[in-house]
Amino acid sequence: MSTQKTWWGKRWPRTLEALGLSYPDSRIVRARALIRSGAVDDLLVEPGSITAWIDQPGRAYGVTIRIPPLGEAQWTVAAGALAGRTRSLADLLDDRLPEDVDRVLATVGLSLFPRDGELSIECPCSARGLCVHVITVSHAFADRFDDDPFLLPFLRGGDRARLLSDVRAAMSSIAPPPPPAPVGVAAGSLSAKGFYAVEDARDALTAWAG
Repeated sequence: MSTQKTWWGKRWPRTLEALGLSYPDSRIVRARALIRSGAVDDLLVEPGSITAWIDQPGRAYGVTIRIPPLGEAQWTVAAGALAGRTRSLADLLDDRLPEDVDRVLATVGLSLFPRDGELSIECPCSARGLCVHVITVSHAFADRFDDDPFLLPFLRGGDRARLLSDVRAAMSSIAPPPPPAPVGVAAGSLSAKGFYAVEDARDALTAWAG
């Protein structure tokens, strides 16, 4: 059950599959109902964490979802990988996440979306493991992420300005391809024997064409 419109917004809730979420799951329906009722308060996205409070009768639950940020060197490597695709920069400038962003980053051992084992969750409720409150916060984040794809880079320790700047810098450092070799041979580079061999070949080609 997804209410998001973009591919990245739809994908985020699926990150909970690594924590045991499967389909159909009645907790997703309850989570969406909590969001519609305004039960999610103080949703905060910071590098490395998503936090919020879920208000329910008699008690509020403080939820934290953690994901490790990328380091400085990792962001440089990520920008270099994305710089190899002009379309990636065009998508980023258009406030879109490139659809193959994680496939591209996987070539350098990185990922924006959390990989297995990267997510950790905290909730004081009595449920063991994944609970409706964590699912609610994850879906509330997905709704906001749907409108702002740069929330994921921010969650991973970057931001829009830095990502675009790093990708541009990486693109400018990529050396242009060498110019094509000139047709013909410089006369100064030929010996007398080589010069006449070229002339003979040219005369033969002219005679054949004629």
